[in-house]
Amino acid sequence: MSSYQKRKKPNFYSSQKPRKKREFVLKPGLKGFLCTCNNRERDCIRESYNILNEYADRLYGEDKASVDAASASADPHTPENASEDEDIQTALNKELESLRAERKKLPSTRRFQAIDSGANNCIFIQTTLPEPVELVYHIMKDLEATKKQKTRFLLRLLPIESTCKAYVEDIRQAADSVFDKYFSKEGKTFAVLFNRRNSSGVNRDELIRDLADMIVRRHPENRVDLKHPQLAVIVEVIRNMCCLSVLPEFFELRKYNFLELCAPEGGIKVVDRVSERKGAGKSGEIEEEILVTKESGQAQGVGTGPDNEKGCNSKTVAPTLKDEAKEIKERSDADDVKIEPEGENIEEETGETGTDNVPETPAKAEV
Repeated sequence: MSSYQKRKKPNFYSSQKPRKKREFVLKPGLKGFLCTCNNRERDCIRESYNILNEYADRLYGEDKASVDAASASADPHTPENASEDEDIQTALNKELESLRAERKKLPSTRRFQAIDSGANNCIFIQTTLPEPVELVYHIMKDLEATKKQKTRFLLRLLPIESTCKAYVEDIRQAADSVFDKYFSKEGKTFAVLFNRRNSSGVNRDELIRDLADMIVRRHPENRVDLKHPQLAVIVEVIRNMCCLSVLPEFFELRKYNFLELCAPEGGIKVVDRVSERKGAGKSGEIEEEILVTKESGQAQGVGTGPDNEKGCNSKTVAPTLKDEAKEIKERSDADDVKIEPEGENIEEETGETGTDNVPETPAKAEV
């Protein structure tokens, strides 16, 4: 071995602690909600928590774990009537203790927990509720009736009943348990809607054909309806994971889009305002062009009134030209000088005349 030996580079990261395994990631066997937004993910998560907690408390009541933690943090020696005279500081302390207890809970035990989905502007919120479709359907029906916009950054909220790996066999196994609940008892119309993000490993046409065959085999009266299906099979592929769900009244509820569902019948107001502004600008430009043509027509002698329908003002132009021609002729006659020599007759030439053709003898000028 040669005297020169390659030195081993020092590892500056050996002293650091090993990274912990990411817990808040999308994985198989989850239920939850798929939320989409436009470049404001934190605000979208906040709005998703607010609207989900609001309607979950209406349907299922408050979370028992958070209520028990808040009651345990309270002082047991306080009298019963002390709640009436409770000051603001005590109320804030109780709220703080409940938040700390909620934070100490494991992600699997929380009612709603946001995790990384693997795609931008797409958030997955896992839940412990047994029926996420029931909760979202109740939210959509309430918003459709009230037309009250409760979200600004959250665009769409899709309930997810099952997650699995994005392989054809895994998707079929996950779809078996989901389809038995909806398509086995009676015949219904359905449509399979496929969407993927950051993935190209699943063949769209092949998967849709396989899922449609699975539904038809469960009941002979199940048939495809792409315009107004009773149930819509949602297949969302995100990187190497697949989310499955079956949603009722998907097209009637505007594809579970909050902005379109709460918009008035004429459409979204922002679009109408933009179109109105564009129309006003265009009409203003047309009016300006009309004024310019009128002014130019009057300046050039083009008539716009009833007497000049053909666009020619010959009555006013002709006398003006005659007067100008008469003045020019009088000026030229006055300035014209006739030269007549005494003894010789010189013929007038039509070409240019120089000084050499003029005789030296004096001449009389007649005006």
